[in-house]
Amino acid sequence: MASFTTFDHPKHRRILEKHVARGLEAGALSFQKRLRVMLSKAGTGKKYPGSSYTSALAGNPPTVQTGMLRNSFVTGKSVSPVKKNATGSTVSVSQASINASIKYAGPLEKTHPFFDPTIRQMAKGRVLDQIMDDRLEDAVREANKVIK
Repeated sequence: MASFTTFDHPKHRRILEKHVARGLEAGALSFQKRLRVMLSKAGTGKKYPGSSYTSALAGNPPTVQTGMLRNSFVTGKSVSPVKKNATGSTVSVSQASINASIKYAGPLEKTHPFFDPTIRQMAKGRVLDQIMDDRLEDAVREANKVIK
C-alpha cells in the first residue's frame, strides 16, 4: 500500500508507534504460544520405575512434569518516555518481552533446549516479519485516512 506520509508529523508518528507496539506485543504473544506448545511435547527418553512420565533425552525439550515451567512464561510490554534526539525529532521505544518466573528455566535450556528452537521456528517461518508487515500496513492505512 502506498503511503502519503513520511511519518514526520507528530500525529502520524504516534500512529506508527502505536502499530509498531501492537506488532511487538503480537510477536511476543505468538512466541509465548509456540513456546508453550514446545513445552507440551511428550518425553523422548526412558520411563523410569515409579515415574508417571517419560523423561526427555538430552538435546530435546524437557518433559512436562508439573506444568510450572510451561506456565511460568509471561509476556509484557513497556514504552519508554518520549525524548527529543539531537535532530529535534521525538523518539519513543516500545519493547515487548517474555520472561520465566522459574529460576531453573535458564540452566534447563542448556541440556534440554526449548527457547532457542522456538526462536528458530519463528525465524524459519518469518512469523515476526509477517506480523510486523501487517501492523505497518495498518499504520499506513490509518495515516492515509488522516491525510485525506
